[in-house]
Amino acid sequence: MTKKASPWNTLARRGFSSLLFVILFLAISWYYDYHNILTYKPQSIHKWRQSDCASITLNYFQHGMNFFHPEVHNLASDNRTTGYAVGECPILYYFIASLYKVFGHHDLIYRLVNTFIFFIGLFALYKLLERWLNDPFWGITLSLLVFTSPVVVYYANNYLTDTTSFAFVLMGWCFFFNFYDSGKFRLLYFSFLFFTIAGLLKITSAINMIALIGLYLINSFGWFRMKQDGNQLPVNLKTLLPFAFYFTVIVAWYLFAIHYNRVHQTEFFSTQIWPIWDLSKETILWIRDQMRELWFRDYFHITMHVLLLVSFTAILLLWKKIHPVLFTLTVLMFAGAVLFSILWFYAFGNHDYYIIGLLIFPVFILLALADSLIQTYPRIMKSTVTKAVFSLFLLFNIYYAGQRLHWRYTGWINDYPANRDLYDVTPYLRSLGINPEDKVISLPDPTPCYSLYLMNQKGWTEHYRNNTDSIKIEQSIGLGAKYLILTGEDVAQRAYLQNFTKNKLGQFGTISVYSLIQ
Repeated sequence: MTKKASPWNTLARRGFSSLLFVILFLAISWYYDYHNILTYKPQSIHKWRQSDCASITLNYFQHGMNFFHPEVHNLASDNRTTGYAVGECPILYYFIASLYKVFGHHDLIYRLVNTFIFFIGLFALYKLLERWLNDPFWGITLSLLVFTSPVVVYYANNYLTDTTSFAFVLMGWCFFFNFYDSGKFRLLYFSFLFFTIAGLLKITSAINMIALIGLYLINSFGWFRMKQDGNQLPVNLKTLLPFAFYFTVIVAWYLFAIHYNRVHQTEFFSTQIWPIWDLSKETILWIRDQMRELWFRDYFHITMHVLLLVSFTAILLLWKKIHPVLFTLTVLMFAGAVLFSILWFYAFGNHDYYIIGLLIFPVFILLALADSLIQTYPRIMKSTVTKAVFSLFLLFNIYYAGQRLHWRYTGWINDYPANRDLYDVTPYLRSLGINPEDKVISLPDPTPCYSLYLMNQKGWTEHYRNNTDSIKIEQSIGLGAKYLILTGEDVAQRAYLQNFTKNKLGQFGTISVYSLIQ
């Protein structure tokens, strides 16, 4: 990987290219309107999952900071008496809750932390590419190309842990390739630490471990040498320890999560696979149509899909000209992505963010082909014309991602205007004497935590088909519901609510508040 230094590399060592990367990232983020989006509470696509994450964080802040006792606002657990539930390891939620303890509860803190972690991950990718390709231009542009995926751009400064996990994956690979180049095992240990954090945040990142295991197995069988001047990936105790650490921590956490949810009698968060073989043909076709018609354009622009398809095909056809490590990892990433897609196929229908964990595959496609082209056609790859054309391609994809992000926040898919009053109603509820621990019924809301989080109220919604008729309303009252909160002018006209809307406490915009206390 060590090559003859160039003038560009001299500048890189002085930090010029790193500074340029930071400036470009900030400029692109400004174009994406991140400085305004940072202040947004959960809304738009997957406000459901956004509010779940924000709810766990706020409950840590308000209820004692017990790491192993996470909870949400929706009282769906323990026979609808508590909100105890967990999915992925809540290290991000706990860390942000700790910041709330210092600075107070502000959604800006949550989004800012997630954005910063993603930036560190993207910066790590840039350093990996720059070092391997020995060209800061390709290091900067190829890493920033990842920042043109609309789904990545949307979630990078959001509440979910998918881009956070992806960022730690990028950090892990940066340290791994530094280990491969230097043979210093401390770098390998740092690499696996980041991979472990990524796995705790999102199990989908395990495809990277599949690739690493495959890489070591292939190398140990001697199918090819990783490096001409020696074997940089020996299989010994020093190598096996980080693998053992990864699997011990990941398995231990998810066993705890399964146990925790079983004890609290909840299926609030899924801790199981959704394989394609459990689905009917109709469901499979529906998921395919959802991905093609609703989500495909938000993975990347069609030009990027074409580039990746052509590049991967070229890698397979010209495999002898591809660096053996990069070729092997790219193929193994493909296998891991296929395996993951089969095991969690159902998730792709309604969850655009499930694709984020698979984007490490395109990263290796770009790295493998770029490395081969630079070695085979150095004059073309260093040409000003080539770089100018690619820069225009990058700018176009940045523009496209910005337009898609704008649609996500201003288009029909964001129902913020219809729920605007929920974002400001909390002080009014406190003025009525309603405390955060007072249990409420919030309608209409098919999500578990969206309206409850915005109001900062414990209680129930219509989730799990709760509170959809008078009998279920009575059941919630029997569990301690003190107030009925209705959002929308026509909701109170529902026939089954008539007996529960006789004691009106107040009105805040389109939100009506009723007492259920007899």
